Amino acid sequence: MVKTKKKATKKVTSTQISNKKSVDIMQYSSIIFGLGILVMLIASIIPVFTTVSGTITKVIAVTLILLGLVIGYLNITTSEAVSFMIATILIVMLAQPFLGSLVQAFGLQDNFNILKVLGGLYMYLNTLFVPAAIVVGLKTLFQTAKDE
Repeated sequence: MVKTKKKATKKVTSTQISNKKSVDIMQYSSIIFGLGILVMLIASIIPVFTTVSGTITKVIAVTLILLGLVIGYLNITTSEAVSFMIATILIVMLAQPFLGSLVQAFGLQDNFNILKVLGGLYMYLNTLFVPAAIVVGLKTLFQTAKDE
């Protein structure tokens, strides 16, 4: 008697495919978010070690803007939109006064290297998160205005 094994075929539904795609997108968007933070930190430290030309600053700014747009589009879901917007507004509004008080509290006015790092950090922080916040705000606006 010969037994034949039947291959189990598994049906893949469109929901499973879309869930897999959303998991892949979330993984990539988390990597992009981390990459944006890394670029921001490295770009704010570079002026301490070398003179940065205007062209390099523009390339860094465009890179951070593009990463911010991608973060806003892919990484922030509708349920996270309000908390992301509030956090971004708070960071943008409060980072500069905090960094200024940090400089004064520790007497760092004469240390130009630390001032360069803090200034670059604030500038690149805004360059990364403001485009993301604009995209999230527009997505939320369109979602709210959409007829359901």
